[in-house]
Amino acid sequence: MGGHSSTCVANAYHEDVEACVTKDRVIVNKIALEGDKTRSKDEASFRRYLNTDPGFVTIQPGSYYSFPQHGDKGLVYVTIKIGLDLKDANFHVANNGNAIVDSGGFLKNAGRGEIWTDIGGVSHEKRWINQ
Repeated sequence: MGGHSSTCVANAYHEDVEACVTKDRVIVNKIALEGDKTRSKDEASFRRYLNTDPGFVTIQPGSYYSFPQHGDKGLVYVTIKIGLDLKDANFHVANNGNAIVDSGGFLKNAGRGEIWTDIGGVSHEKRWINQ
């Protein structure tokens, strides 16, 4: 089966989010596993990585971004941050699958072929609009 494939990340949160899709979970996973034991030097390095990594793309509320396919691996990993806060790291999505940042700022898997509807059938489209 040919053609272009991608992983979309949709933003249903009320603020901009920055998202990154990778085929590996090495750098973020190391810091995430250390949790409270992270030394300030390591945390500063990690924050510098989050602020400078060219793989992060800003996604405005109510929009989505299509990341290119990452080879033939079965899973890709989505990491999001809001401002300087890492909200979700190494969230696994099937390669060519999609993810949604929900109204709480956390990731959910989108249904097959969907951008705004999660695997539970809940539509997140337009939930980001202030009423």
